[in-house]
Amino acid sequence: ETATFAAARRKLIIHFFDLGPLGRYEAAMTAGVWDDSDENLQGQALWARVFERAEATNKLAALWNAVVAKDERLSQTANPFTT
Repeated sequence: ETATFAAARRKLIIHFFDLGPLGRYEAAMTAGVWDDSDENLQGQALWARVFERAEATNKLAALWNAVVAKDERLSQTANPFTT
């Protein structure tokens, strides 16, 4: 994991959590990284699972785009996860 990737991931996590619970759920659904089994988890464990799934399925770019749609502070930042 490069320092650049780690920094981009941290930035995504910060903005993702700033969305609040409903916004996080909607972003996860939009990005295709929500699974119905996630409903059995609570708090940090739930969102950690969503991020693990996004990374494992190469959907961090989709998650970034879903977060940008809800957080205009990222609108001027290029998606660091697109290849």
